[in-house]
Amino acid sequence: MIQLIAKRLAAAVVIVLALTAVMFILQKISPVDPVHAMLGPSASPAAIVAEQKRLGLDRPFLAQFGSYLNGLVHGNFGMSYRTRRPVSTDLGSFLPATAELSLYALIFAVILAGILALSSTRVLRSSLIGQMRSDYVRTARAKGLTERDVVFGHVLRNSVNAGLTMTGLQVGLMFAGVVVIEEIFGWPGMGQYMAQSIPAADFPAISGVTLLLGVGYVAVNTIVDILQAVADPRINA
Repeated sequence: MIQLIAKRLAAAVVIVLALTAVMFILQKISPVDPVHAMLGPSASPAAIVAEQKRLGLDRPFLAQFGSYLNGLVHGNFGMSYRTRRPVSTDLGSFLPATAELSLYALIFAVILAGILALSSTRVLRSSLIGQMRSDYVRTARAKGLTERDVVFGHVLRNSVNAGLTMTGLQVGLMFAGVVVIEEIFGWPGMGQYMAQSIPAADFPAISGVTLLLGVGYVAVNTIVDILQAVADPRINA
């Protein structure tokens, strides 16, 4: 189990690093010059050179990427071109509203799933029905196990993986829906912050939201993978 957890955590780190590299490369090939975006079009050549040096843009590519990673580790997502504030400060302001919206969305999803047997609850139910018809269930009953022992001791553990997989996918859909819902209803969260940053080509803000949601999605699915291994020890093999 420890080995599997280590592998899942290592895979999560690799995915996050890959996402970070993609965002860094996109920022580099973006037509928006961060120096001009920060100083404005009327900045003098001397001021532009000084700002490039301050931001480390005169350093080699790999050195810039290393500085970018180091900044992210310390919570530095850069400066927003639009708000003129650190992106980390903006995210700290908008994150609570997004978390509140997501929490209520999750509550309503659980209620509706319980009433209408939707999504994960439906997947779990179908898996339970299929497992209850399995040979090992008939064998367990023939040995005299109670229905409760059969369901909770055997069937549920063999059926929960499908529901966990669907839950991980739904988290991704929820994160994607945040941007749309917050923009439509004017909810002051990260989705609206990102939607307002896109027309302004505010790449630090866009990459900050993308990385934060990406890390959240990877974390949730890593937890799902570990829970699946706990529910079904055969995954360790």
